[in-house]
Amino acid sequence: LSWNQQAVAALQSLEHGYSVFEVEEYCGGHLHRRDGWPADVYNEILRNSEFIATPYVANYREMKDKFQLPRGVQYTPWGFHETFRNPRISRSSAPDQPLLFFGMIKGQREEKIKYLKDTQGLQIEVWDGKGPQELLNYKLCKCLGLLHLNHSSEQQIINPFRLMRAIANGVPVVTGATSVIESDSWAEPS
Repeated sequence: LSWNQQAVAALQSLEHGYSVFEVEEYCGGHLHRRDGWPADVYNEILRNSEFIATPYVANYREMKDKFQLPRGVQYTPWGFHETFRNPRISRSSAPDQPLLFFGMIKGQREEKIKYLKDTQGLQIEVWDGKGPQELLNYKLCKCLGLLHLNHSSEQQIINPFRLMRAIANGVPVVTGATSVIESDSWAEPS
């Protein structure tokens, strides 16, 4: 949205205002450490909203004092919902595909995949989201497991969409994090 000035203008001209549900890692001056990203425009979108809801403690802590909004910044914890179960993801046959990572490859994620392939000899398939979701469903049916690479010194949040999609459908999750559940990203803010 920040890249599209027409969309930003339309959003800010809404008669009844708007709110933001922030599900990306917010770091003030950047989002996902993207070069050239218009942080000033995004911060303006946030500053002009009625309230911000975020499921990430790191975001909540950074935003709660930065943005003085009519209804504030709200911490909204993640939760499981039955719709995460997908009847098109069946693990009834033996997996015959390598570990799967799906999502954006950037920074330390790229380094970790290279390390695991080059030094540990792991076969890893990366799916960047290009193509139909049915292709991802097929890959989740056939892969050895889902490779979880979110937690790092670069990233202060753990986006659970990948985890919940995998676990709810019987796909094993392989992670280097000592404890995904105990991560600050999943704890109640203080």
